[in-house]
Amino acid sequence: MLAAKVQACKNSRIRHLDSDTEKGQELEEKLIENERKGWWDASIEELNLLKLIELENKVQDFKHVHVQQNHGQQ
Repeated sequence: MLAAKVQACKNSRIRHLDSDTEKGQELEEKLIENERKGWWDASIEELNLLKLIELENKVQDFKHVHVQQNHGQQ
């Protein structure tokens, strides 16, 4: 009886680990795909906080350069 409960618990944990492994593989594939196409092609919902900060900084840099170029032309 105890052996059956231990085996059931073990099987449950193995299924949970298999599920986590599959999720990890899916996330890694998505990360590789996003790296291949570049962060600028990813939707905002797919970006993590660091990528969103990077995106914001790039936009601010672009605005700064654009303002400087336009100001210099006047």
